Amino acid sequence: MTANQTLVHGWKSTDCGRGTSDILWSCLSTILLCVWTVIHLPLPCCSVFQNGQPIRGEPSRRSLRNWIIRNGIVPAVVSVIAPEFLTFTAISELIEGRRIKKMMTEMNWTLTHSLFLQMGGFCLETPSGKRLQFDAIEIQSAIDAGKGTGHRSPDWLSKLEEVEESHINDHAMSSPLTKFIACSQALWMVTQVIARVCRHQAVTLLEVSTLAYAACALIAYVAWWEKPQNATLPIIIPCFDEDFPKGRTEDPMYCSDVEFSGYLWAGQNWVIHVSGRDEAKLIDGGLVPLCPAIFGAIHVASWNIRLLSNVEQWLWRASALYCCTAGLLNLSVGIDSLHLRRLVLDSRSYGGMVSPWTRLVIVSLYVLVRLFMIVEAFASLRELPPSAYESVHWSSFIPHTT
Repeated sequence: MTANQTLVHGWKSTDCGRGTSDILWSCLSTILLCVWTVIHLPLPCCSVFQNGQPIRGEPSRRSLRNWIIRNGIVPAVVSVIAPEFLTFTAISELIEGRRIKKMMTEMNWTLTHSLFLQMGGFCLETPSGKRLQFDAIEIQSAIDAGKGTGHRSPDWLSKLEEVEESHINDHAMSSPLTKFIACSQALWMVTQVIARVCRHQAVTLLEVSTLAYAACALIAYVAWWEKPQNATLPIIIPCFDEDFPKGRTEDPMYCSDVEFSGYLWAGQNWVIHVSGRDEAKLIDGGLVPLCPAIFGAIHVASWNIRLLSNVEQWLWRASALYCCTAGLLNLSVGIDSLHLRRLVLDSRSYGGMVSPWTRLVIVSLYVLVRLFMIVEAFASLRELPPSAYESVHWSSFIPHTT
């Protein structure tokens, strides 16, 4: 991946090899396809819809607009800047989904049911018009209500058990073809980069960055393979008024305790997934440094790629190293803050102030580093070694005799 050759400056047209436009098209199409197709949006609050159409009125419009921004536009932007956050969310939801599936053994639920539940995919509706997108806590409470208490289980629980996995997939209009195309494009980019390295042909920084995007997208796709996609409305579960969960009302800005992406994209706290369980916190806490480290390690592999100046070279190297360590730094700050709160009595304000402000610095610097790396990946195309424009001869990888 190094080159001590005469560099080619400026835009290079496509002749007998590949040109600048070929590199740009291959990388940009892969990045956009990975980012756009891998995002699995949670469902909007069922209280802003009636018969499949948005309810008229400013509160409903405002809630729907906020949902689109928080769970649509913001995730797409964040996925471009830091796709490893998307990977972290996918793995966290998979872990939570498996836990829910294990908890719902009596209902014979699949992983698809559990992941759809996390999306806010089931909504109770009473004859009086009350609605609630419920979570695993309501289901477990309903199951426990009929065990040795002398009370009957709510009727809506049996209706929920009747929902088949095929019905969820039909409701969500999931497209396996879209996932297959996106995964194929990501795998093709990975294969191309590996082939160029094996052939000792130069790899551009943009291709290295695209490889990192593809790796994150593939991991997220594996974690979300059973998760429904493209659902616009929850599945309505009829419920009697007397069976409606007590003390629960529909929140127009619905975000359940297991739907992590809303808090993640809002940038509130990505150190530990707030799930209320020590083991889940421990697992997710371990994922925090792992996901950015994988993304950063791919960029560190481009350590010896020649750039136009030494300043750019070392800024790129420092940025790649920071990507590898930022997650560990942020996790360490969160752990230190928890220790401060435990050691100092009534010091919640002290521990609470140290952690958020330090995290803000870490995350802000991370955003600046990622923006620099994105700009530099494109800027580096202005000067490349000749071998960067050579096409891979795939026939050389096929065993043959001469």
